[in-house]
Amino acid sequence: MNAIDQAAWVFAGDSPGSWWLVHTRAPRFAARLLSTEEFAAHPRLSAWVPHGLSSPTPIHFTLGADVLVITDFLDPVVLEEGVSPQKAILTDAMIEALDACQKAIAQVAVSAEFAPLAEHAEQFLVGWRRRAAANDAWEWLHPSGARVETRIDADGDCEAELQHPPGEAQLAGWDPLLLRERLERVAGERAMCVNGGWEALHSLGGSELHHDVFQVIAEQQRRHLHWVAIRQTLDDGNEIGCVALQVKGPLPLTCPTPVEIDATSPLLLGDRPLSDADVEAILELQHAYGLSSAVGLVASHHFGWLEENADSKVRRQRAAPLPRYPCEVEVVNQGVLSAAVILAPPDTRGRFRVVIAPHAQAASRPGDSGAVLPFEGMLLRREQFHLPAYLQ
Repeated sequence: MNAIDQAAWVFAGDSPGSWWLVHTRAPRFAARLLSTEEFAAHPRLSAWVPHGLSSPTPIHFTLGADVLVITDFLDPVVLEEGVSPQKAILTDAMIEALDACQKAIAQVAVSAEFAPLAEHAEQFLVGWRRRAAANDAWEWLHPSGARVETRIDADGDCEAELQHPPGEAQLAGWDPLLLRERLERVAGERAMCVNGGWEALHSLGGSELHHDVFQVIAEQQRRHLHWVAIRQTLDDGNEIGCVALQVKGPLPLTCPTPVEIDATSPLLLGDRPLSDADVEAILELQHAYGLSSAVGLVASHHFGWLEENADSKVRRQRAAPLPRYPCEVEVVNQGVLSAAVILAPPDTRGRFRVVIAPHAQAASRPGDSGAVLPFEGMLLRREQFHLPAYLQ
C-alpha cells in the first residue's frame, strides 16, 4: 500500500488492469477498479453487485473502459425509504471521491514502486496491421502473434474471431479466455474505423487520391506534396480553418484533413512541403490506420493543438527509449486509455509530441466537428506514456 494522494490509498492489482484502492476521506469506501472484460468474465465479481437494495451494498460505476466496484463502505450509508443505493451514492462528495481515486490511480500507474504491475499491464491497443482476407473479411495481425478476423455485417455491426492466439511468452499475465475477448474487442474497434478514407483521400473537387497513386507520387514526385491551410464550412454553417494535403502539378488536388487550426498557425504564412520523414511516416502508418488517418496524424503532429501535461507529481524515472519513429504507444487521456502515435524525438526539455490515434466512435461521425478529437495532441515526458513490451 502506498499513499499516492491525500484522499486515496492505492494497492497494486493482482491481474492486468485491476487496482485496489481505499478513499480515506468522508465518504470512505474500499473499491476495485478493473477492466469491463474482467468484470464480465468472472461471476464472483458480478456477484459484488446484487439486485437487491439492501444497505450497505456494493455499487459499480462504469468509467470509460473500466468498472469501479465499491466493495465495502467504511462510513455508514443511510438510505431513505424508496431510494436506491445507486441514487444515494451519487452525491457531490462521492463524485469528488471518485475523481480523487482516479487521480491517485493515474499517478501510481507511472510510479517506479509499481513497475512489476506495469510490466504486466499490456492492453494490446497498438501494433495492429490490416490485410485483406477471403469473403470480404479483414485479418488484423499483431506483433504478439495474434491474428483476428473481422467482418462487418449488413447492420453495420462487427463480428470478430481470434484465429491465432499470441505466443505463450506474449500473454503478459492475461488469462487466455480473457485475453481472447480483449483481442477480439480491440480488433473489432479497429475494423469499425475502416471507412472511405482507408484506401483513398477525398479532395475538394470530389475526386479521390488512392493509396497506390499516393505511393507513386511519394516515391517519384515527393516535391509536389505540400501542407496548406484551407477554410471549411461545417454543417451548422460556421467556418473553421484546417490543414489539407495538396498535390501540386498538372492535376492538382487538395485533400482536407480533420486537423483544425486557428489564426496563429504558422501554416497561414505559406504552404509547407512535406518532409521525407512526413512521407515515410504516412506510408508506414497507413497499414495500421488507413491513408486519411495517417495523413491526419502527421498533420496534427505539425499543426494541431497541443495540451501540455506537465504534472509535477509524476515521478521521473528511467523508461525504455523509443525504438523507432513513428512509434505507437498507449497513453491515458482524460481517464481513457488510448492508442497514440509519436513521430519525432523529444524536444530539448525531454517532452514528446503525442497524437491520439483515431478510434471507432469518432470514425463513425465523420461529419461531426468532434472528429478532430482523435487527433488531439499532448506534450508528455517519457514516464507519462507506455511503450508495450511487444514493440520494444
